Amino acid sequence: MATAMKKTLLISIAGYDREETLKAVELARQATRDFDVLVMSYGGAYEHLLEEQGLDVLRVTPPGR
Repeated sequence: MATAMKKTLLISIAGYDREETLKAVELARQATRDFDVLVMSYGGAYEHLLEEQGLDVLRVTPPGR
């Protein structure tokens, strides 16, 4: 029997606010049961919290920069 593929969940965040970053970490942690999670980050002082949790982080530059 074939295994069902997980869908991908993309979470976009600017890690400039600690609480918002931690909310994204918790969302990603909970979602990994049902989704492949990719976090797109625009940077910020708390971006490191994403990687410390073992999340796949795609760093991007905001438009116009």
